Amino acid sequence: MSTPTTANSNCNAVVMVTDSGYLPAARFVAHQLLGQADRNFDVIILAIGCSPAQRHAADTKLSIIDFVPHDMSGFQLSRADRTSAAYAKINVTPQLAERFTKVLYLDADVWIGSRSLAHLFATDLGHYPIAAVMDAGEVLRGDQTDWLDYKRRLGLSAKTPYFNSGMMLINRRVFESERVGSRVIDYLTSGRYIGQLDDQSALNAVLNGHWLELSPLWNWMYATRWSLTRDVDPGIIHFIGSSKPWRDVKGRHDPRYREEMAHVLKPLHYGKFVDDAFFPNRLGADAGRLAKTVLGKIWPDQREARIRKRVANFAESDFATRSLV
Repeated sequence: MSTPTTANSNCNAVVMVTDSGYLPAARFVAHQLLGQADRNFDVIILAIGCSPAQRHAADTKLSIIDFVPHDMSGFQLSRADRTSAAYAKINVTPQLAERFTKVLYLDADVWIGSRSLAHLFATDLGHYPIAAVMDAGEVLRGDQTDWLDYKRRLGLSAKTPYFNSGMMLINRRVFESERVGSRVIDYLTSGRYIGQLDDQSALNAVLNGHWLELSPLWNWMYATRWSLTRDVDPGIIHFIGSSKPWRDVKGRHDPRYREEMAHVLKPLHYGKFVDDAFFPNRLGADAGRLAKTVLGKIWPDQREARIRKRVANFAESDFATRSLV
């Protein structure tokens, strides 16, 4: 299957894979992407099990395409809240027009910041199949026994870096020539240990450190650290975990995320997708953040120090990369 011909002639594409449950979130991210002034990429949503009405996009610059993922009927997902969209990302490139040579895969639970993605697409991927960002677990728990044991069960050494698969800049030629997608599917369906995170575990096991590291600013997994997030101004914020800004009953996230999403999604008839945080919980969260700020001046936050150190490795450029091998 190939994407429809559009007025654009970009060789870059940003692709999200979603089912009907996350389609409103993906539509919001698409709105942000299409608004970038120097956009040099197409925006494509591969929709699993969505009706033609749901796939309709009034904006002709957006492609929403019916997508049937690889048959994984023999594979048991590690968590009940995960769907086939969780592993469909590993096989997106065959669905795209041949002109796309760089493909930025994004999970739908992200926020596009003010940094230009044109800079990200300028990354020289060399001989690597993907560029990605080191996972928050690796940054914050990389020296802990449970994390090291987790990596060992994936066949990774203690020193092999582990990336988050919610954002991957794919070098299509190398990705396909090295058969990364089919190798990951084989890993997932072979009965070998895949860890706790399905596609992410499998991708890390198969690539085994053969990837290019991007600045944490391109897959920022620390959104609930408000002051730190504002300090570094990430290009892509990734709302990892179960707390999402559109279902933020505990008030953990900056309310501007929820407010902007509601503003964009209401005209698209997705107004009910965004819930309001329970007001007492928002007050409690605000008080907690204030307390952490005050205490942080007395007892520095060691985890935050680790995050800042990781960011500092890429301080010379907001799209800097570092070879891992």
